[in-house]
Amino acid sequence: MATSSPFSFLGEAFGKLGSVLQPPAWLQHEIQHRAVLFVNHLLMQEPQAQERLLKQVGRVVRLAWRQFNLQVQITPAGLLELSESPE
Repeated sequence: MATSSPFSFLGEAFGKLGSVLQPPAWLQHEIQHRAVLFVNHLLMQEPQAQERLLKQVGRVVRLAWRQFNLQVQITPAGLLELSESPE
């Protein structure tokens, strides 16, 4: 007999709450901008990672998880920038 986790209701509650409560567009953009700055900070600490990204210059990476969507483009410096292009 399969039993469910006693905390499964939390996942359902957060899923419903997330679909009802949406942050304003300016806040979503600011969070995305800060996330890209953080990742770039980490990349600048790892020159080998930047070198590997240099091979992918101009490509767009899309990340999506539930309501969170992020689209970044790889720069000639081997870093990331927010991309608004609908590629």
